[in-house]
Amino acid sequence: MATFGSRLKELRVTHLNRDYPKLTQKRFGEILGVSRQVIANRELDIATPNEEFINHVCQIFDVNKQWLVAGEGPVFDDLSDIALLNDMFSKLDHPHQKLVLKHIKELLRIKRSN
Repeated sequence: MATFGSRLKELRVTHLNRDYPKLTQKRFGEILGVSRQVIANRELDIATPNEEFINHVCQIFDVNKQWLVAGEGPVFDDLSDIALLNDMFSKLDHPHQKLVLKHIKELLRIKRSN
């Protein structure tokens, strides 16, 4: 049966490998603002993670909290590309939104001409 610690290690070693090749416990801890020993204790299930640690891992790496805590669902939050673009676009001020739209229109024009 997979544990929180085994999923945390799986996240570090397997799932984050593309963006963070050979991610050590030390480097993982540095990114999260904790020591290598904290990561080792969590991966070995020696120490129970608190809610703050779990939320921080999920926030930094866009991990699905249900997967990390209970092994349920996909590893990463399943935002569609359209939902993600919409979210980012809505956070821009109006002048920057107009600039993004201008670039999208230009990309579409280039695509049509090819």
